[in-house]
Order: sequence, then structure tokens, then C-alpha cells
Amino acid sequence: MTTKMGRVAFIGAGAMAESIIKGLIAKKMLPPRNIIVTNRTNDDRLQQLEQDYGVHPSRDTKWIVQSSQIILLAMKPKDAQSGLDRIRPFVQPEHIVGSVMAGITTTFMEDRLPLHCAVVRTMPNTSSEIGRSSTTLCTGQHVSHLQQQLVEHLFQAIGTVTAVSEQDMDTTTALAGSGPAFLYYIAEAMMEAANSTNLDEHEIRELVANTMIGAGLMMKTAHCDVKQLRINITSPGGTTEAGLEALMDRKVGEAFKACIVKAANRSKELQEEYCKKEDNIRPDDKEMKRAQS
Repeated sequence: MTTKMGRVAFIGAGAMAESIIKGLIAKKMLPPRNIIVTNRTNDDRLQQLEQDYGVHPSRDTKWIVQSSQIILLAMKPKDAQSGLDRIRPFVQPEHIVGSVMAGITTTFMEDRLPLHCAVVRTMPNTSSEIGRSSTTLCTGQHVSHLQQQLVEHLFQAIGTVTAVSEQDMDTTTALAGSGPAFLYYIAEAMMEAANSTNLDEHEIRELVANTMIGAGLMMKTAHCDVKQLRINITSPGGTTEAGLEALMDRKVGEAFKACIVKAANRSKELQEEYCKKEDNIRPDDKEMKRAQS
């Protein structure tokens, strides 16, 4: 990828936007002033991001869009409609409109933006701030190969990128988007279990964190499946077997399967809630799209 990256605008300035911004700046993907941030009403939040990272806050939507190459919608799914309405009058064919919102489909965005707009749906996670996000993405029907490469290049600065079909985005949202929270939940439990030792909290945290990092690296590099990695540690009658028996007795494996399914289903529910309301498309837009298609 040799194409120079233009400005990137974040429409929405919450935790996910900040994680991505922090990662982009740390990796020197963009100068801070080439990152534009805005939100609906919270001026204090914009000032804080400017102070912490040197990014460019603005309330001028026309300037934000016209000055940017990539516009990332980083608000809550319930605000997707208003966010698209806000940028719609200023979006041009050269723009790429991306989303980091769970459940919001490329079709929903395409239907509410000018005809043939390049739309990309992504799901990074908060590990982006340390360059370790596992981002999945899918593209709308009008995205060129070069535009997809550009978006992938942007997110590769904050971790790995996997292109998937849109029908798989709900599952990958549960696995990678929400996944860190599930792993932190395990880490919390492991740390609490060690509270009765003479180790201090920092030592316990280091042990748990490094154990999780090491296991993850083994998964990436070992030439066997994950089940075999588990078996390799589990000596008959040993400590690992005893611990696994406690997990199995409490059906923890089934609980985590249900966890992923429920998170994926929630992504589908968000799609049902916010992406199938035809009345959200203004009648004049429907007629224009019919005439132009």
C-alpha cells in the first residue's frame, strides 16, 4: 500500500473512537491534526481529546466531511440514522464512509447516503489503543479494491484485519469486538481466586496477564489444534485436570458458548431494531434512488 492516507474523521468521540485514535497516533499512521473528531453536544469531551492527543475537534460538519478521505461513524447504533443524516449532504464519490457500530449493515448506510457511496462496516476492539485489535470488516457493493486496501491499511496500524462476509459480522462482533471483555471477566475471576496468597495485586495481575498472552501466542504459533494444546498441559491426576474438572462440573464451556451466541444474537437484534425501518428513508430519497438505479 503506497497510497498516502488523507484525513480521517470520527463522527462520535466515545471509548472506541479514542482507542482507535490512540493507536493510530502511537503507530504514526497519521499526524494528530489529520484526525478530526466531533460529537453531538459534549464540548468538554472534544477538548479533552484535543488536549490528550492533539487531534482536531470541530462542529462544522460540512468542513469535516469535505476535508476527510475516510469518515468513521463511531456512535451508538441507535444514533446511526442521525449520524448519516448529518453527513449525507456533504458526502462525495471520493469519500469512504466506515462504521464501527455493531449491527449496522452496509445496506442501511448505502440507502441513506448518496448513490454509489463507498461504505465499509468494521468491528475493531479496544485493544486498538496498543496496536493489538482484531478487526473484522466487510465492504458495501460500491467499494473499489483500492478503497478496501486503504481501509485495511488504516486498521492494520492498530492490529490485525480480517475481511469477512457481512453475514459473519455478527459472530465476529461477538468473538473479537466483545471478546476482550469476556477475557477480562476470566482474568478478574483468576485474580480474585489468588487474593488469599501473599502476592500483591500487581504481581497477581502480571501473572494472569502474561499467562493469557503466552497462551494466545501458543494458539497463533503451535502446529496443533487448541484442544491438543489443552491436553498437552493436562497430566492425569494433576492440578490442571483438577481445575478443568471444576470448570466442567459448572458447565463453564457451555456458558461461554452461550455467551458468544447471545452477543452475536444481540448484534442481529440491533440490526432488526435499526436497519429495517424503511420509514427512516425519506420518500424523496426513495424516489431518487429508484430513478438513478
